Amino acid sequence: MRAGILMAAALLWSCSGRSSSSTDAGGDSAEEGDSWTSAGDSWMSADVKLGDAADVVNFIGTWVGYVENHTFSSGSDAIKITLAPGTAVGSLQGTVVLGKGDPPPPPQDPEVGYPQGLDDDLHPYLPYEGFVYTCLSPTVPQQKRLKFTIQLEELWKAWCELQTKTYPFAESYQCVPPGAFHHSSQGCTLDNALTGAKEAVDCGKWTLCSAGMGVCSCTATSCTVDLKGGASFDLSLSGNELSSVKGLSGVNNVKLTRQ
Repeated sequence: MRAGILMAAALLWSCSGRSSSSTDAGGDSAEEGDSWTSAGDSWMSADVKLGDAADVVNFIGTWVGYVENHTFSSGSDAIKITLAPGTAVGSLQGTVVLGKGDPPPPPQDPEVGYPQGLDDDLHPYLPYEGFVYTCLSPTVPQQKRLKFTIQLEELWKAWCELQTKTYPFAESYQCVPPGAFHHSSQGCTLDNALTGAKEAVDCGKWTLCSAGMGVCSCTATSCTVDLKGGASFDLSLSGNELSSVKGLSGVNNVKLTRQ
């Protein structure tokens, strides 16, 4: 279920709500958050598949523009892409900031959902405006063409990696005990299937940790976020302008100008 929900968010940039309980165990400038790190994540770059280092140089710089025929929750349509040389010859690394606003502060508390105020619905946070998303596997498959992806779930990667205790669930692991989850105006509780006790649980933590519904991907010892997939960019270079070859994830075109 989670995969379908979040892929829809990546493709359409808008989502509908989901149940809060489960019984199963042009315009505006995207100036904020410009940095070479993203929620503690390291650079992910890829060697150029076709072409050479001279082709890569054409894309280096800061690009500012908009998502055509779309606005984010703030009303902004802004997008900012920053690209730099990768560690290997003929590779790129970069970041993407969508909309406007400040990125959330780094997560601190593994027992409370992130960002602060998260309840049982991830959709309002996809995408998170101002967050610095990593350009994943950027490539220049042919001269003056750039491709990469961003993973909207990267917002929660650092928080998931704070989790130090995991629990077996089905054939995988999750960072809350298995059991029936209950949501009410008084808060959230969990019928712990391992102990038989009814326990209070932070609503946001359950939302992020529950296998099949959350975003944390866990093993017996740790959790993270799987950065595969996501929203794809396929951009064409013309002078000092970048624009979509087939649109953002095949849906919305983007247009950017070098700064």
